[in-house]
Amino acid sequence: MRRLGLAIAMIALFSVLVAPSASAAPRSAFEGAWSSTDPVDGSTQHLYVTGGTNVSMTYVDEYGTTCVEIAAPTVAFTGNLTGRVQGDDLFAWFKQGGCGPLLVISASIKFAWTFHYDQATDTLFGAIEDGPATWYRD
Repeated sequence: MRRLGLAIAMIALFSVLVAPSASAAPRSAFEGAWSSTDPVDGSTQHLYVTGGTNVSMTYVDEYGTTCVEIAAPTVAFTGNLTGRVQGDDLFAWFKQGGCGPLLVISASIKFAWTFHYDQATDTLFGAIEDGPATWYRD
């Protein structure tokens, strides 16, 4: 009976020690917070990625040239994307994006970005369709 109690205690202790390290591991190489310099205007861009194979993303450009060109109420551009990871590539589509309350991109436009993950440097390359940028982890 003592052996059974000891075995249960050891299993419980092991699960407590192992569980935090397992849950802390990223679900994909893309997951996390990233920053880059916008190749169009030199502003700072941020990308927040959550999920494993199917991801949700938030994109923020601190100075969106589009926002300035259309005289939006803010110069910051924010977008929400959904995407899918295939190996070292992430294919993402804008669900919506805009400058404050002014909607500029909607899902119906089907505006897409592609990112490539470089494991050797732990960086992202892309969005290729918008003039490639190198993204670094925050």
